[in-house]
Amino acid sequence: MATPIPRHTPTPSQHILDKIYAKKAAIDRAERPRVRDFFANNIVQWLLLVNIVIIVSTAVLLWWFIHPTEYDIIFRYNAFFGVSNDMFRPWWHVYYIIAFGCGVLLFNTLLALVSYYFRERIASYIFLLGTFLAQLTLLIGAIAVVIVNHQ
Repeated sequence: MATPIPRHTPTPSQHILDKIYAKKAAIDRAERPRVRDFFANNIVQWLLLVNIVIIVSTAVLLWWFIHPTEYDIIFRYNAFFGVSNDMFRPWWHVYYIIAFGCGVLLFNTLLALVSYYFRERIASYIFLLGTFLAQLTLLIGAIAVVIVNHQ
């Protein structure tokens, strides 16, 4: 006949520790920041506002200066080599700059929200600051496209 496997009975101190861990887990779940806490944060609000203003100003800049044409426009310019044949694009390709900027803003905002949820506020601020730097780079690129193509 097979001998039964002895079951481990928790000691009183283990029982107390299990209760403490369960209570700590419940408190952690209750104290996690919510989505409204993320968007109520002043630093997050300012960074999102500045990013949206830069996207809108880039869109207005491109809309104001780049008009529909039947010929291709210069999309990239290199100071060393000038313009080559593969750097011409249809006029509406400049709006990919706006689409890319919106995509970066959405993706990094989601990453910042997840970081904020896991109580990594500095990481979420860094994600939004990185978005700001990306938007500035795209704005500079849009200004360069306008300058190169403006007659």
